[in-house]
Parts: sequence; C-alpha cells; structure tokens
Amino acid sequence: MIPGACPAGLNPFVKIENGWVTPQTISSSVQGMEVNYDFSNPFYYIIPTLVSNEYFILDNRFRDGFDAMTPYPPDPNYNDPNDPNSDAGGLLIWHIDPNAAPIGSVSQVVQLEKANGGGSNENKWPFSYNGPGPNGNDQDFNDESTPAATLRDGSYSHIAVDNIDYHANHDLTTLDISLQTGNIIDVNTEWTSGSITSLDQDVIINNGATLRIDGAANIEISNPSPNSPTRFIITDGASLILNGSAGLMITLSADQDNWRGILVMDGGSLCVSYANIENAELGLDLRNGSTGSINNSSF
Repeated sequence: MIPGACPAGLNPFVKIENGWVTPQTISSSVQGMEVNYDFSNPFYYIIPTLVSNEYFILDNRFRDGFDAMTPYPPDPNYNDPNDPNSDAGGLLIWHIDPNAAPIGSVSQVVQLEKANGGGSNENKWPFSYNGPGPNGNDQDFNDESTPAATLRDGSYSHIAVDNIDYHANHDLTTLDISLQTGNIIDVNTEWTSGSITSLDQDVIINNGATLRIDGAANIEISNPSPNSPTRFIITDGASLILNGSAGLMITLSADQDNWRGILVMDGGSLCVSYANIENAELGLDLRNGSTGSINNSSF
C-alpha cells in the first residue's frame, strides 16, 4: 500500500449522485476533446452505452490542490519538493454498473479501470500517466484494447476513447471519443425476405423504434470477434417483431461460431411468431422490466 498524506477524494459517481456536481453527457463522437483539471470546480464527462445501463465517467487528475498529496507508485515521497513526479497526472476512467450485485458487503457499482491492464488494487495507473508508469501517451481504450472498454459481462460497449494524451504543462488530457454502435435502428423499419441476408455487427433498436422482420426471412449472422458475439439489442421503448407464419418461418442463425442472441433491455419489448433462433449462446435474454411473447418458435 502506497502511503498518502490526506484522505483520498470521493469518486465522481458519489459527487454526481449527491448532486454536488453536474456532469456533461457525451452523446456523439468528438475529436480532440479536452478534459481539464480544476480541483476547486471538478468537471466530469459521462459516456453512456446504448446496449446497457452501464456507463463510463472521465475524470482528469493532476497533483495539485486537494490532490497534491496523491502518491504515485513507485515513489511515495508525496511531500518532497524535489519529487520527480510532482507534475504527474492522467485520465481516470470509472466504469459504472448501477445494477451490479455486491460481493459480500462490498459494492460493485463503481470500478476504476486499470490503465495498465492489471496489477494490484494499490497500483491502478491512470491513462497516459506521464510519470514512470507503464502507459505513456496516445493510449487507447476500446473494445479491443488492454484494458478493454467492454461491459461487465465481457460484451462490446461499442465505445472508444482513443489517443489519450496527457499534457502536464496545461493540466489537461486530450482524447478522441467514438461511439461505434453497430447497426442502429432508430426509426420504424421493416425487413422482408431477401432484404437483409447477413449481419456482422450488433443490431441496436433504439429511440422507441420498431424493427419488424416478416416471414421467410433467412438471416445469417457472422461473429467477427468470439469475445463479443453479435446480438440483437432492444433498448427502452423499442420493439422487435419477428412475424413469421406456418409456411413462412423466419430463421436467425450463425454461419460459423455461435452468436449471442436477442437481448431485451428494461422497457423493451419482443414479439416472436414462427421463428427459429439457431446456434445462439443464450437465445433470449429478457431483462427485468422488459416484455415478450413467443409463439410457435424455437430457440
């Protein structure tokens, strides 16, 4: 355990939940974004995910103000005026899962991403830390990086925070944010037989839209990353209707490895009639608060 000279500051989730600060929500991709540090007036950015209730909080830290005594391993000399790490800082990325179950008496809602991809709990380096850490500048945080921006279950979040570059002389971090969300359905859409024959990304039905797939549609689903199989994701207020018939069955099937299946999030709805869902790991995942009906179908 690295010693410190004063208590650590509260994490941004606590400050936001108590209404002490008002964060900014990132809803679109942005290049060259600046995340500044101000210990007297902290500011945080939230990156929500369309595919889950989980989200990320960006928090820039600098050894100044209340954080001046923050120790950075391996040098514990937090009060040494000649400390070579005196201008050390970097970006903290907090991973929030409001629905995470505790482990014993320990809450799992808030987790700090380890920029070094591992190590002990005492050595959670910030991203693009400019001290003697293992990261360096221009670090990436996405679904394929180490550490990865995946959800708690290991599936893709479709979020990328890349080119993370810490500027000690300006107390800020610059970065690029990409919201890579796969096949987005945000208006009412109908797929008929032959209109869509293959998919290689998640299909996300969003913004209260309905995706209707009519009879005899045969859709092959490829799985570009075995670590995050392709899914149909139905968000709050959205709907998926698989509308087959006895003579016109709908088939959703993987061409090689298993795909994930259909995820219906809180507030989403699903109606399946005369459909075959084949080679899916889960088939159907109905979350609390979702609705669904299934008739004459197989999973």
